[in-house]
Amino acid sequence: MKKDLRHFILFPDQSRTLEVGREKRFLCSVLLGDDAYQISGVVHGIAPLSSGEVYVVFGQWLARRSALGWAFWDASKLGLGERNPIDVAVSPDESWLCVISAKTLIGSRDGGNSWQKIPVPINRLEWVRLFSAGKMAIIGMDGAYFSNNYGETWQPIPVSNVRDVCMAPDVPNYLFVKDIYGNTHCLIAAQQPDDQNAPLEQTVFTLSKKPALGIFCGNDALYLLDKEGIVKYDLMDISFAPRRVLSSRTIMWAGWCQEERFVVKKRGGIFSYSAQDNNRRWSKMLSAEPHWFSVCAVRKQGAFYAGTYSGYLLETHDQGREWVITSLKSLVGCN
Repeated sequence: MKKDLRHFILFPDQSRTLEVGREKRFLCSVLLGDDAYQISGVVHGIAPLSSGEVYVVFGQWLARRSALGWAFWDASKLGLGERNPIDVAVSPDESWLCVISAKTLIGSRDGGNSWQKIPVPINRLEWVRLFSAGKMAIIGMDGAYFSNNYGETWQPIPVSNVRDVCMAPDVPNYLFVKDIYGNTHCLIAAQQPDDQNAPLEQTVFTLSKKPALGIFCGNDALYLLDKEGIVKYDLMDISFAPRRVLSSRTIMWAGWCQEERFVVKKRGGIFSYSAQDNNRRWSKMLSAEPHWFSVCAVRKQGAFYAGTYSGYLLETHDQGREWVITSLKSLVGCN
């Protein structure tokens, strides 16, 4: 049965509908519905750019939204074989893009116009992360690897059961690694920018005695999400002294915008929070069940994106006052 987006949206009095060709967007402020958790055309990855373009992987497709509209590529025609894409990432300077399937990694340095297959030492990929100056990491069922040179050579990350990695753009010599147990390790990625083959040093130290639910980086800081909120590690301070910048026991996901403003997924919906606000007040952006969303992404300039299990992309550029919801499935004729 073909689902209608209206089953999913509650239309407030001031909401509007935009139609551009085959694309229909609903602008509104509240979401409802039972459709949101249907496993069909799952959005697995979102990579937003500062220009407003966004790359999305869902179902068997890689999609790109630009000023000219939406473009779609079948994964099998990009060199991913018969496997569906499961993650997409863009480098901090937005000069290159990578997409993975369970078996294959491909990269593009011309905005997706051409793709090159990048050999990997992992049998089953799960995530890809891109950093500055050709640095990247891949995580899979049988290990995690780091590269200093756009994937030309790989070296194993000397941590077992890796679940995530991150690197701050302004402090590119530290690689932060979270394992499945919530331990966060700090490794030295390279002593010199031109030392492309320098091996990763063993764990320099382990951060925090409390298990991390997630890690993410700002320009010059590491943020650690634990069961009590968000802790900041200032990477310009040689002591890496931690400071709690947000307290909450219900956060399930968090991302950094700028000036210590965060977007979080927690009970009750999507919220924004500014650590520099004297009142330290939460701003509710969206009322929704957190488990509706398969993946979330935030752009440094403040735009927030979320994908659902049923092929919808949600985005806001004004802290949740207005949302744009796009049915990716309908754009490619999926039912």
